[in-house]
Amino acid sequence: MQYLSARSPRAATGGLVVIATTAVLSLAATNEANAQSVSACPNVIVGSSPDGVSVYSDCTMENAVGQPGFHLTLSANSGAAQVLANGYLATSLSPAPAGDVSFGRWDGITLYTEDMGPGYAGNCLDMTSTSNSIPLVDQAVYCGRVGNEEGNFVLLRGTWDAGGNTFNNPAVFSTQPGVGEPVEARAIPALPGVALGLLGLLMAALGRRHLGQR
Repeated sequence: MQYLSARSPRAATGGLVVIATTAVLSLAATNEANAQSVSACPNVIVGSSPDGVSVYSDCTMENAVGQPGFHLTLSANSGAAQVLANGYLATSLSPAPAGDVSFGRWDGITLYTEDMGPGYAGNCLDMTSTSNSIPLVDQAVYCGRVGNEEGNFVLLRGTWDAGGNTFNNPAVFSTQPGVGEPVEARAIPALPGVALGLLGLLMAALGRRHLGQR
C-alpha cells in the first residue's frame, strides 16, 4: 500500500505540489532577506530652484569637493521641457528648507532621472536609468537618484502636472541606514513571480496527465 500510494497519480501530484510550494516559499524568503530598507527624508517641499519647479527636502549631500549643505532636487524646467536631478544650497531654494540632514559626500557620478510612467507609486529603488535631463511629460511620474560615496542613495519622486505647473505627490526617500524615518522594505519582485508561474505550469501538466490516465 505504501508503494502504491507513493506511485499513484494523486499521491505523486500531492508530493510535487508540496515540493514546488516549498520552493516558492523558499524563494520568497530569500527575496525578503535581500530587501533594502527605505527611510523618508523629512520636510518634503515643492518649491523653486534655479532649474525650475523642484521637489526637495532637508536631505543634503556634500558636493564632490566636500562643500556641505546641498539639498538634493528633482526639477522640471518647463522652458526646456526637461526633468533633471541636482542639488542646491538652501539660499538658492524657495521656500528654503528648515533643516540639514547630511548623507555624506556625492559620489561624483550618480545623478540620474527616469520617467516611471503614469500611476507609479513606488520608492524609486527600481530605477534603471543612467541618464539625467530627460523629456518632461504631463502626468508622468519621475524619479531621481543621487548616490553617495558609501553606495547609498537619496531617491526623489514626483508626478508632473503641466496644468498646475507643479509636482504632485512628492516624496523623498533614502537608503542610508539609521537616517530618516523607516517607511518600508522593498523585496526584489522577479523570482516569486517566476516560481509561481512554473508552479502553475507544473500543476496544469500533472492535471492533464492524471485525467489522461483515467
